[in-house]
Amino acid sequence: MNNTPIVLALSLLSSSAFAITDGTNVDWVHDFDDMVKNHCTGMVVGGDQVLTANHCMDLTGITFADGRIMDAVTRDNHPQYKYSGSGDQYDVSVWTLPHAAKVQNIHYFADLNTQTVAVDYSVKAYGFGDGVSVNNPLAYAELIVNKLPSSSTPSLKTLFVSNPISGDTIQGDSGGIWMHDDRIFALTSSGIVGGVSDSTDLSQAKDFLLEKINGWHYPTVLKGNGTQTIKIQSLHQNTVSDTAYVSGDVAITGGSCQTKSTIDAFETCTYQLEVNGSGQLHLTDHEVIDINPQDAPLVVTTPPTSSGGSGGSLGFLSLFGLALLGRFRKQ
Repeated sequence: MNNTPIVLALSLLSSSAFAITDGTNVDWVHDFDDMVKNHCTGMVVGGDQVLTANHCMDLTGITFADGRIMDAVTRDNHPQYKYSGSGDQYDVSVWTLPHAAKVQNIHYFADLNTQTVAVDYSVKAYGFGDGVSVNNPLAYAELIVNKLPSSSTPSLKTLFVSNPISGDTIQGDSGGIWMHDDRIFALTSSGIVGGVSDSTDLSQAKDFLLEKINGWHYPTVLKGNGTQTIKIQSLHQNTVSDTAYVSGDVAITGGSCQTKSTIDAFETCTYQLEVNGSGQLHLTDHEVIDINPQDAPLVVTTPPTSSGGSGGSLGFLSLFGLALLGRFRKQ
């Protein structure tokens, strides 16, 4: 049998970064402005960092919901990351931005001290696909978990395996968050052509995350006057307590962050504010929430079209290759 067509098809495929197809679109600007894209998908954490997949290599052209574009300064990869054709182990990376991103809507982590998802749970996987070059919208696929991470199966050591209910992950979604009950528990890693998706279990990477972030997870911008409530989450290595203060036309009037004596990792708490103009809530001296900031006019630039990087777009030949491959594993 001549295997040349199959070999050719394999050579046409891009790398293991995947895009939501036939999923449900969401409002990136107003509801998910903490999500970012370049040739992969990521999420702003701790104000000035991006959480994404380790195999996503390109630190440039990170695009935000308001049109701003930044390059990451550095990256920290999980020390136990191992790429394999049968699965990516500890496929987690934290990128540091040159300054805090402007985000109003953040999404919170599950309690990663325990595994909060079981077989047959319905979950949502979010991603852009290769949103830079083909302008895919942010969307989610609804999936059902059919295998949990298993130390007895090396290829599944850190991976959830799920089948589609509606929508699917394809190229460009690598690093996108997976949520159950509106809490993040995993990141898109890789998959099998034809519908099966893998994601990295963040409960197995919790020590790495807390070490690299070691701060508050919080919206960096709040807009509105009168009584306002801000929810934040601790991603500190150790327990912490309230040290917040305000400046400008803002007063702290209550909230659970002040009443809790200590706050543990992955625990959330709130500040209640009375806002009568512009000001700042300082969680610490370097973690600041701008309230009703007076921004300069936004200049939107468009990144160059590219099919390179970890999640390059699928051209006609690549799609032809996918059709030939059927349910072959993407590598």
